[in-house]
Amino acid sequence: MCPSSRPLRRDNQAMEADPAAWGELAAAIVVAAVSFAGLVFVAMSINLDQIISLGGIADLALQGVIVLSAVAISAMVLLVPGQSTALLGLELLILGAALLSATWFLSSRSYQATAPAFRTKRVQTALFTSVPGLLVAVGGLSLLLGFGGGLYWLVPGWIAGVLVGIVNAWVLLVEVKR
Repeated sequence: MCPSSRPLRRDNQAMEADPAAWGELAAAIVVAAVSFAGLVFVAMSINLDQIISLGGIADLALQGVIVLSAVAISAMVLLVPGQSTALLGLELLILGAALLSATWFLSSRSYQATAPAFRTKRVQTALFTSVPGLLVAVGGLSLLLGFGGGLYWLVPGWIAGVLVGIVNAWVLLVEVKR
């Protein structure tokens, strides 16, 4: 087998804690998350009167922007050159915890402002929007502890965050009109 046809392999344990190996993906995630955040802002501007008039929807709109911003920020901190794994882990843990706190706070406000018939939906939304923060926090904790998947936790966290943003934009563009 010639050298160029052999697949490149790296030790997964080394990759789970090596920010340099994740640079291209992190840069792509920053662009995607910021683009989707822009879509949420466009959706908000198109239907602003309805969003404000419906109980709790403005909090859900803010939640979508915060989740997408946290996805972008978590990818940005991964791109900082030369920082230690421990510092990166701490940054991700704090960011994930802050995201969880923000989503639960906004979910609570939205729940209280929502008619009782729709509160089950608000609980489902709260659980869905909590996933990115939870996964980013677990990734940070894993980096700090030195085992358990490290940066690999960010991938499903980023995917979940982008899905939260897409669903949020859909709700703000279409569902508020129903």
